Amino acid sequence: MNMLPDLSIIIVNWNTKEYLLSCLDSIVRCLSAFSKEVIVVDNASSDGSCDTVKTNYAEVSLVASTVNNGFAWGVNEGIRRSQGKYILILNPDIVLQPEAIEKLISFFESHADAGALMPMLMNADGVFQKGYVRKIPTLFQVIFFHTFFEPWSRKIQWLVERFLEAPLQDEEYSEVEQIPGACILVRRSVIVAVGLMDEEYKLFFEDVDWSLRMRRAGWKLVLYRKAALTHVGGRSFVSKNNEWVFERFTLSLILFFKKNRSKLSAFFVELVLVCNSGIIYLIRSITVAGNNAFESAAYSKRKHKLFLKSFYTMFVRHRGVPLHAGR
Repeated sequence: MNMLPDLSIIIVNWNTKEYLLSCLDSIVRCLSAFSKEVIVVDNASSDGSCDTVKTNYAEVSLVASTVNNGFAWGVNEGIRRSQGKYILILNPDIVLQPEAIEKLISFFESHADAGALMPMLMNADGVFQKGYVRKIPTLFQVIFFHTFFEPWSRKIQWLVERFLEAPLQDEEYSEVEQIPGACILVRRSVIVAVGLMDEEYKLFFEDVDWSLRMRRAGWKLVLYRKAALTHVGGRSFVSKNNEWVFERFTLSLILFFKKNRSKLSAFFVELVLVCNSGIIYLIRSITVAGNNAFESAAYSKRKHKLFLKSFYTMFVRHRGVPLHAGR
């Protein structure tokens, strides 16, 4: 009789072949004796990721989609194919460290009220990436940190800790409001209770939405400081033409409010973000007029124009049209 694996590792990949290989190598190195299955869901990569996985990792279950259906779909497809008691969702730019996953699972075994865990996410130089311990978005977070006020707001530590990032604690573990999809270990029983990720989010805030649903169902989300992994961060987005990242982030932020907050709150968020982009677009249009030297201003103009156009298409002209998945 085949024993079910204790751990199912799910990696959603899109054009990050070299990082994916490093991630898989670290899994082999750090979890060689662990009862596990590894599932890579590839969202129509064009960099040879699928062929490389097939050639070098026969033990990996590869799901090769011909269409980029988004991060949430990739996670859900991996979960649907998995069998483990625990589900570990990893970005391809994560590198496991020895005993980190064992420590997370050990914590689960002794804390029945914990529904999902995150480790310490570290830079390559060993510095903790505190920007990943975020608070659930509120209207004040949007005003202070998702508009042109952000550069000034980030200089005020009280505002940062009150509305954006949870202050770091010295305790061995601490409860958090959300866990980033870059690395989340979740019980299968929790997924059965709250459901899969919401696939209407094609990128950004699907993990925030999932975290909020877990907390509303009574589960605790925990940062466990004794477990640490290396995280490069944002490797799918490194491009000179990545205006779509801002567009996707902002549209998904609006969608989060529409799904999880009151109609009045969602309306004000829409108003704030549209006015913010409209003002910046007008200012940048004046700044770059007839002068191509202001590349940063031109980029800012392009990304805010793209958001305004997509906002109109998605929420005004065709309300309810889902976000497109990728570029």
